[in-house]
Amino acid sequence: MKKQIVISEVYQLGAITINTSIKHVVIPHEKHQVGDIYYGFAYKIFPSINGAFIYIGLDNHYSSGFIHLNDLGYIKRRRSLDRLYIDNIYEFIISKQKLLVQVIKEPNFNKGPRLTSNIVINGRYLALMPFNNSIFIAKQIINPIDRSCFNALGKLLQSHGIGIMFREFSLGINEEILIDEFFFLKQQWYFFLKRTIQLNSFCLVYRESNLIRHIIRDYYNLDVNQIMVDSLFSLQQVKFFLHHWKCFIEINQVNIYLYKDSNKLIKSIYLHNMWQTLSKHKVELSIGGYLIIETLNAMTIIDVNSGAFRNSLNTKTKDAILTTNLVAAKEIAYQLILRNISGIILVDFIDMQNSKDKFFLLEYLYNLFEEDSAKPQIVQFSELGLAEITRKRIAQSLNDFSLCDSYDFIPICYILLLDMCASNWIDFV
Repeated sequence: MKKQIVISEVYQLGAITINTSIKHVVIPHEKHQVGDIYYGFAYKIFPSINGAFIYIGLDNHYSSGFIHLNDLGYIKRRRSLDRLYIDNIYEFIISKQKLLVQVIKEPNFNKGPRLTSNIVINGRYLALMPFNNSIFIAKQIINPIDRSCFNALGKLLQSHGIGIMFREFSLGINEEILIDEFFFLKQQWYFFLKRTIQLNSFCLVYRESNLIRHIIRDYYNLDVNQIMVDSLFSLQQVKFFLHHWKCFIEINQVNIYLYKDSNKLIKSIYLHNMWQTLSKHKVELSIGGYLIIETLNAMTIIDVNSGAFRNSLNTKTKDAILTTNLVAAKEIAYQLILRNISGIILVDFIDMQNSKDKFFLLEYLYNLFEEDSAKPQIVQFSELGLAEITRKRIAQSLNDFSLCDSYDFIPICYILLLDMCASNWIDFV
C-alpha cells in the first residue's frame, strides 16, 4: 500500500492518497475553523430550545455562534439533587455574560458555527482539556496493559481541573516525549488565559492557522511513504514538525519530494480531475451504472441506476443487481466522504427481493464507513425501500460553495482550481 500526503502552499490545501486514489482533502475554512477559540458574550438566550447565541466577532455574516445547554461544560456544573430536575439554560448564563468558547462545527451559508465551552487543545500525542478533570484514552488503544500505563501516567501528570486525552498516536511513544508535550500544551493554555485577560474586546483568541502542522499532526503515521510539497518553505516546515514530534525513526522511512510547479503537484495526484467529478451530479460507476446525487437544504438524495451494466459473467439477474448495488455502495461512501455531505441521506438502491441481500448490502456499507470520522449512522431499509443514513456535520461541505454568491467565502484553492478547469466549473460556482 502506497500512502501519500500532498500539501500545496499555493492552493492552501492538503490531500491524503492511497494507491493513487484520493481518500481525504483538507481545506481550511476562510472564516471559522474547527478548534478556533473565541472570547465572546451571550447576547441572545432562547429558553425554549435551551440554546444561546454567542457574539464572537465583527464579521457581518458570522458575528455569532450557537451553543446548546449540553455544550456548556464546566459552566453547567451543579451539585447533585435528590429529586428529578430539568436544567434550563437561563440558570447558567445570562445576557452579556462573557464566555470562552471553541468552534466544534464550521458554519455553512445558512447557519453560523456551533460552539462549546469544553475547550480542547490538541497535540500530536495528547489533548489537553482544561475544564475537564478526567483521563481519556483513545479507543484505538485496545491492549489493557497499554491502557493501564496511560491511565497511571495521566494521574501522575494531571493537574487540578485539567483533563488529559491520550490519542492513538501516543501508542509506543517514549514517556518523556509525552511528558514534554503535556507541559507544552499546559503552557499554551496559560498563554491563552493571559491573552484573554488582556483583551479589551471580544475576538479570536487562538486559531490553528498552520496547515502543515495540522496535517502532520493529525494524518501522518507509519503507513505514509511519501510527502509532497510545492515550496521550499513547506519542505522546511515538514522536516521541522517531524523532528519536533520526535519522528526520528519514522522520518527515515518516508520520502519528501519538492515540486517547484504547484500545477504539476496537483496534476500528479489527478486532483483537478477529481474536482471536476465532484462538481457533477452524475457519477459513473466502473461496471456501467451511474449515481445521481442531489443535495437539497434539508437532505441529500442518491439514486442508483443500472444504466448500461453489462452482465459479462452471465450471472443471474438477482446476483447482477446485488453486484451493481455493492459497487454503488462503495462509490457512495467515497463520494460522501470527499464531498463531506452531512445530514439526512436517502439512498435508492436497485430493488432487491431477497432480505439476505439487503442485510448483506447494509453490512457492506457499514464497513465502508468504519473509518469515517463523521461517524455515519445507517438505518434499515424503509418501507419504500430507501436506505437511510445520517452523517454528522463537522467541516463545510463542497456543495455549500455551489450556493455561494461571493468569492469572499470561497477558499483560495477553489478559485485557483477554477482557473485550471474553468470550462467545467462555470455552472458549479
